[in-house]
Amino acid sequence: MRFFYRKNEEISLFSVIYIIIISIQVVSILLYSLNLVSKEISIFVGITTSLASPILSLVVGTRLFTKHNPPKIVASFFTFITYLFTCISFAIIYIILNDNMYHPFSIPSSEKYFSLPIAIYFSIITITTTGYGDIYPTADLSRLVVGCEIFTGMIYQFSIFSLLTTFIESSKSNH
Repeated sequence: MRFFYRKNEEISLFSVIYIIIISIQVVSILLYSLNLVSKEISIFVGITTSLASPILSLVVGTRLFTKHNPPKIVASFFTFITYLFTCISFAIIYIILNDNMYHPFSIPSSEKYFSLPIAIYFSIITITTTGYGDIYPTADLSRLVVGCEIFTGMIYQFSIFSLLTTFIESSKSNH
């Protein structure tokens, strides 16, 4: 199935699915912030879409590299935006957990509460699998979500190396 956005230029089905997943993620977060959906639904949607995003970005990115051979800056921007959006999505899930659970994370005593900047910091440290240990999950559900983010980070690392390999191979074959 092909979708056209300009004459003779197509968007693949994977790209459309990817855009739909990101849209679902954004709508879920907005509905939760307006108290129109429960935390369980928002967490479930957030986790499933955050896990699906890197897999689809790998497929979309690989197809983009092999068919169109875009400039490195375009590929880097695409990867960075997907990575950043996933970090922010997990940070929002952490805020939702913190707002609805008793003590889901242990934070440094110098911090008064688990704020969005702390959640984003924790999300970035977790997705890169660095894990400084200053913030850590203390409840089963928060451990599960953190595990999902670590798995997502590993998929991203695989994706980035795969895309770089594809790019290098396609540039070698063009010369």
